[in-house]
Amino acid sequence: MKRSHDYRQLDPLLVSRIRLAVMTLLATVARADFSFLRDQIGASDGNLGAHMQRLVAAGYVEESKRFIERKQNTSYRLSRRGRSALESHLALLRSLVERDDSS
Repeated sequence: MKRSHDYRQLDPLLVSRIRLAVMTLLATVARADFSFLRDQIGASDGNLGAHMQRLVAAGYVEESKRFIERKQNTSYRLSRRGRSALESHLALLRSLVERDDSS
């Protein structure tokens, strides 16, 4: 029997294309700086910055700032909570598209 097709169970933070792209990209690397994320995803600085603030505030992404040659560099990594949220989100997406062959 197919479970309810309830899209409302999807994580609202990860429904955003940019935030989902950030999370999936961070899941494949140990750490990434802001410019790498921006270039890979194709978002503007302001747009990506706003999305990163939401992910950091939710505890999905950890942020660290340092100076490299007198320029501030911000890097990010996926937190345990973020990895768990991403895995749950992807599992729910999979369940929404799986066919129920028992009927």
